[in-house]
Amino acid sequence: MISKMISRSALVRDLCKIGICGGIVLGLISCAIRRGPLMDIGDGGFLTGKPCAPPCLWGIIPGKTTEAEVIGILHEKGIYNFCDLWDRRSSGGLRGITCKGLFVVDFGVRGDIVQGVGFTPSSPVTLQDVIAKYGEPDWIAIFIFGVHVFTYEARIAYPHICTIILFSSETKPYYTLKPSTRIQSISYSVDSCEPSRYVAPDWQKWRGYGEYWPYNFPTPTPGAR
Repeated sequence: MISKMISRSALVRDLCKIGICGGIVLGLISCAIRRGPLMDIGDGGFLTGKPCAPPCLWGIIPGKTTEAEVIGILHEKGIYNFCDLWDRRSSGGLRGITCKGLFVVDFGVRGDIVQGVGFTPSSPVTLQDVIAKYGEPDWIAIFIFGVHVFTYEARIAYPHICTIILFSSETKPYYTLKPSTRIQSISYSVDSCEPSRYVAPDWQKWRGYGEYWPYNFPTPTPGAR
């Protein structure tokens, strides 16, 4: 559009992979961290609902909030001067805003309405916390990245709240999800609400905690690991 720590540049890459559903090309965003006020996102309201609940972050809602409103919110929080506005439409990309590598907004190709928003919680959130709040996810996807050395990344989807959740990468040829698995990043988008997004082979139905294999790996046999 998921456990070792990854860099902020990796976070941006990973948010891009989950495709903050209108397709935020975050890999094209500069993530240089400039000195400024601490961005304490907390859980972004994902569990607490404060100041607003998914798919809303700080009052920013995909499909509703305008660019001018986003800029106003960032000014109110005193962080606008520490954000970067980017436009890659001339090279086939999108445009948006990223702040200190922790928060990104996508405005899509046309118009000034937010298409997606992604962030890294600054307070710990586990998979068990998420399921306790929203129930079991509908979908899960495992993706492989790399050429000679491979990593495996997982993300889960809650279409009814337009949400995709990314977890840190693992190096095994499968991904193990446990109650204690920590969330890496969260995104909301217009596209994440659409059932047509969650198609095979990338996405598979959630089957509870345990091991999930990428679609292009055979189902493991006992003793094969």
